[in-house]
Amino acid sequence: MLDMAIAVDPDYAWAFSEKGWVQKSEGDLEASIASFKQAVEINPNYGFALYWLAVNHRKLDRLEEALDFANRSNDAGYGYWALVERSRILLAMGRRVQAMRDATLAIETDPAREAAYVSKAKALNDMGLIGVALTVYRDMPDEVERSDYSYYWEADLLLEDGDVEAADRVIDKAIALNAEDNDNWSLKAYIAVESDRFSTALDAALKASMLDETDAWARLYQAVALVHLDKKEEALEQFGRAVEMGISDGNKSWFIAHLVEEGFSDDARALRDR
Repeated sequence: MLDMAIAVDPDYAWAFSEKGWVQKSEGDLEASIASFKQAVEINPNYGFALYWLAVNHRKLDRLEEALDFANRSNDAGYGYWALVERSRILLAMGRRVQAMRDATLAIETDPAREAAYVSKAKALNDMGLIGVALTVYRDMPDEVERSDYSYYWEADLLLEDGDVEAADRVIDKAIALNAEDNDNWSLKAYIAVESDRFSTALDAALKASMLDETDAWARLYQAVALVHLDKKEEALEQFGRAVEMGISDGNKSWFIAHLVEEGFSDDARALRDR
């Protein structure tokens, strides 16, 4: 349908932009970039298309290009979302103070949206100010309609701060709002592992894997939980799958430490020697 619209009117910027949106949703970021660029060639001040060009380039780790498109989107009047995306890009570039500045500007632009609060908290945490970052969530105005997105990141921050019980309460809020997101269940599994609730961890990790078979974290948390539930062979199988999916050496060492903790020293040694 969109291709037909473009064939009828090759200068129809909206059709190229919608095509880029569909391609982005399908995970084809390169094709999406090409379509959004065509929209911008027709209309250089197309803030929506410029914004998604910034997002796609950030996801592909092309940060300088992403920043340029975010600046252009902001100049085109795209406002709140351009500022939020620029904050994300600046944070990825290690420019934390500027990232916090843009997140704060976005909050001032629209204090009822949650995304800028998350960006501000991430910037503060990257600056080593985790306590201040947590106040961003605690002081969020009542008018903000929160989704699982901000609850997920608040739970992640609480866990990093060592408040496992609070993290568990908050991730449950995220799951209540969106039980179809594997990341919510995966974080629930990690929190449960950190509080030695291994049956809960296994259940949550299994739900995450059902929602996304490629979730390496979920496989790792299953493996750790199974070790403590005395199901070593199943644990090693899930760990093997996590390794195939590309978990880091640090996470391999974490799993090996759990094997040692449960007395499976020979298996731990065999994995170390690989």
